[in-house]
Amino acid sequence: MRTLEHRRHSLRAPSGHLSPQGVRLARALGPSLPAFDLVVTSPRTRAVETAVALGFAVDDTDDALAEWPDDLSDAVERGGFAGAAAWLAQPGNADAVKGYRRVMLDALRAVPDGGHGLIVSHLGVVEACVCAVLTSSLDPAALGGCVGVLEGVRLTFEADRLTRAERCAAVP
Repeated sequence: MRTLEHRRHSLRAPSGHLSPQGVRLARALGPSLPAFDLVVTSPRTRAVETAVALGFAVDDTDDALAEWPDDLSDAVERGGFAGAAAWLAQPGNADAVKGYRRVMLDALRAVPDGGHGLIVSHLGVVEACVCAVLTSSLDPAALGGCVGVLEGVRLTFEADRLTRAERCAAVP
């Protein structure tokens, strides 16, 4: 069994860096998280700084975690995880599905058996990545609305098969 947690970055300042409050929030959450065997983030500053403020070194960044079109953001803001799933199902978005699924499966395969991985990215990307690996037995609507700051989803895998998806709160 392996787990992947995919979380949204903390509060940012207009500069794109984390705000002082964002750093405090991430530092408060970090001690309640498991030890991660792998940490992958978007290359955007706020995602990398969030992982560090949580107390983890960043092992890798992936450009696919920093890319999302406006219509994906709109779909997620309106419909949460169900909105992301509907967006991914549109015929013109097959490349995005492949990219988000690749990010998730690459991270999963890099986590040792019994281990935990962390991915930090952005609103819309969290929901799309999670929906890209959901199986037909897991309803995206059950994951609710879009993720807030530092919120995310914990995915449990047996081999490469997703067996559980649960929301993660931003507070310890």
